[in-house]
Amino acid sequence: MSAERDQLKAEKNKIDKILVKAQADLDDLRKQYGNLRREKARQNGVMVQVAQRLQSASDQYLKLVEKYPELRELGETVFLPVMGGVPEGKTE
Repeated sequence: MSAERDQLKAEKNKIDKILVKAQADLDDLRKQYGNLRREKARQNGVMVQVAQRLQSASDQYLKLVEKYPELRELGETVFLPVMGGVPEGKTE
């Protein structure tokens, strides 16, 4: 009976160690997940800022083109090739 009790005690100790390790791993995963969520939120914020700045730059460019139509041709010859676009009405 004592040997059986010792065996059960040893198995319980093994299980306790496994549970402690599993809890530590779970805590670490929760921390990593929280870090990833914060980083994703930060990246989303940066992307929103970039999109807003691009929209603002685009709006400003359109206003300038309205005021100075000759800029449209400059934009087509400078910006579109850099961005991989083809000016309207032109073919490569």
